[in-house]
Amino acid sequence: MVDTNILLTFLSLPFISAIAIFALNKTAGKLRELLSVFVSLAVFLIAVFIFVCLPDGGVGFGFNIGLPWIVNLNIDWLSSFLVMLISFIGCLAVVYSVGYMRLHKGLRRYYPFLLLFIGSMNGAVIAGDLLTMFFFWELMSLFAFFLIIFDGDNIAVAAGAKYLIMSGAGSLCMLFAIGFLFFSQGSADISVISGLATYPDKTTFVVMVLFIIGLGVKAGMVPLHTWLPDAHPAAPSPVSALLSGVMIKVAIYWMFKVFILMFGFSNIWQFTLCALGSITIIIGVMMALVQSDIKRLLAYHSVSQIGYMILGIGTGVGVGMFGGLFHLLNHALFKGLLFLGAGALIYRTKTRDLDKYGGLLKAMPITFITCLIAALSISGVPPFNGFVSKWMIYQGVIEAGAGHGLGMSWGWWIFLTAAVFGSALTLASFIKVIFSAFFGEQPSALKNLNIKEVCASMYAPLIILAALCVVFGVFPQIPLKYFFKMGVASIPGAVILNGIWNPTLATMLVLAGVVLGVIVYLLSSARMRTEEIFIGGEKLDSENIRIPGATMYNTIKEMKYFSGIYKTAAAGGFDLYLYGLDWARRISQQIYFGIDGTIDKLYDSLGKITGVFGGFILNHSSKITAILGGVLIISIAVSSAVMLRSAAVFIMIFYALMAISENRITKFIIWCALSQLGYAILGLGLPQAASATILYMATALVGWSLMIISLFHLRRNNKADDINKLAGAAERNPFMTVIFIIGGFGLAGLPPLFGFIGKFDLSSAGLAVNPVYSFIIAITALLTCAYVLKISKILLQKD
Repeated sequence: MVDTNILLTFLSLPFISAIAIFALNKTAGKLRELLSVFVSLAVFLIAVFIFVCLPDGGVGFGFNIGLPWIVNLNIDWLSSFLVMLISFIGCLAVVYSVGYMRLHKGLRRYYPFLLLFIGSMNGAVIAGDLLTMFFFWELMSLFAFFLIIFDGDNIAVAAGAKYLIMSGAGSLCMLFAIGFLFFSQGSADISVISGLATYPDKTTFVVMVLFIIGLGVKAGMVPLHTWLPDAHPAAPSPVSALLSGVMIKVAIYWMFKVFILMFGFSNIWQFTLCALGSITIIIGVMMALVQSDIKRLLAYHSVSQIGYMILGIGTGVGVGMFGGLFHLLNHALFKGLLFLGAGALIYRTKTRDLDKYGGLLKAMPITFITCLIAALSISGVPPFNGFVSKWMIYQGVIEAGAGHGLGMSWGWWIFLTAAVFGSALTLASFIKVIFSAFFGEQPSALKNLNIKEVCASMYAPLIILAALCVVFGVFPQIPLKYFFKMGVASIPGAVILNGIWNPTLATMLVLAGVVLGVIVYLLSSARMRTEEIFIGGEKLDSENIRIPGATMYNTIKEMKYFSGIYKTAAAGGFDLYLYGLDWARRISQQIYFGIDGTIDKLYDSLGKITGVFGGFILNHSSKITAILGGVLIISIAVSSAVMLRSAAVFIMIFYALMAISENRITKFIIWCALSQLGYAILGLGLPQAASATILYMATALVGWSLMIISLFHLRRNNKADDINKLAGAAERNPFMTVIFIIGGFGLAGLPPLFGFIGKFDLSSAGLAVNPVYSFIIAITALLTCAYVLKISKILLQKD
């Protein structure tokens, strides 16, 4: 039996371990790797234990700290399955990283971020309400950003910024939807707000659209997918395996919960999801077909495969939705395998360009076999796992269409055609990948590298994932019976597999055919003759006439009706992110001077206010601090909540003003810390605000720590303790500038960053006592924004 202590251990282990691993000495590389592998394995084993010990029917259990809508965790059959999948792929990614990341710098932060990323994904899945989900969702987004920009070059930083901006825009949409549900129902618990389907149609429509946008960005749904093709090439391959293998599945999981458990299905929403899924399938695979960067190609295939999951959920019938969930599992296996296989190729060849691959079969046989299995799996070729889940989705579309459940009797065949056509194009795309990498003539540049198979820590995850792709394809009854057996009650309609397909029997027949073919070959006297290429008796250099497989489908790019589309796509003509940036740039040009002038006036006003008391404060700061400390001690001794709250308010505002007027980095950090400490003291003086205070302090510590790390790094690099001397530092240190801005605005509590929920909770507790306290918190948050903006402006201005 599983109790809340096991659930709490499972959730907290990655976070606590990440801190401990980061604290290790820089030279403790082997120990850091060993501990990371051990922790990831322990998390996976606990996830397996939780899944196995769940009672039939998926009876959930959970706990909360303080108010139930703050930290409310609940795990049922589906969430236990998904956290087991996340932990499994995460463990393999950590093991793979031991070999792949060996030559990289910055591993002291890489492994902690990897564990934090895994832990935040698990937290987002087992969240018992929407606010808790949003908290872990933002942590997941933040740690994914740090991993995407890990290499620190301009391409990685640009890709990370694009991901963070698009993800933040999607999170804002979700935040509006969650906020409406919370304030209208008084709760964020899904069981409480599941009656939203009875709301007016316009209200339901707006909330559902906001959820589709927010979840669609993270899932990579067209047209919100454009961060994926940029993020995957920039991120290390183990990170790509996590981003594509499991992170985007968290969005699919919540899409399933929102549309099944909260809203229910109507014909129009079934049709909408099926249409979005079908469009995502076709556009994703058509873009993948013409890519030469192997990771960019795989990124577009992630987009395409997400379309199958959305299509399966959109059918609204049991077999289709089960197929979508089964494809979620299968995609995590074969796409994780493909990214790790691509990482093996990149590790040995030092390039992502398919044009520069070739003839690697003999040098890397394990990578070849596992990548071939993954390619056949993602293409839906029997008897591999991708075929079974796609077969179920096809049946779901047909069944939904037969019952006119898709909104129109003729629409089903369009969606079915898109799904089948997408599989055919996927196979065509991976024929190009396999041929380009492993067959044909090996380029001379690769011959000089003396390429060989990767180390055991890298090929072991490949073998494990490839074996599962085969097992779940030949024996699909294993995952269908044991992984999804508790989900029947949550999915409407019986799950009936029609047709005569028997995967186990078909596999035996295929193997029999292969064996027969080998026997015939061995018994025959025919042998292959090889000769060097020559024309007119003169030998040719095979390197000069080598035809790279990456050019296989260039004809499609040049076709009359596709050339313009591909050119527009390559130029970013369909990228909503670029349109958003252009729109923001145009708007900012119009209002820049007004805002800049307003901010300057604000700084001048605050400077005058602090200047009046500046000399007195600077000369007597130690005495003022001692007086405040005495007041706090007296208020605690006499148990005066009013005195405690009054002292807290003074500390919050006083030291925030000091931080605004301070130009020395060391002093600024001290004033900032004291101001934030005032929030905690205020929380101690408010009734029933203990959990809010703890949550606030946790998020404030994250933001403050990010500010300290970035400012100290900038001070060291620029050899200046004066903030004004950091002008233009953003151009020299873009990574640390981004860290400071994220930490500062997170500390200020701006949504959708991590500090918002803590400040919101503390403000709600203050409002219950006296609206003045809530007003003071808002004012101090604005002052925090002011000094963050002040320093950000200095960092971003030209040197």
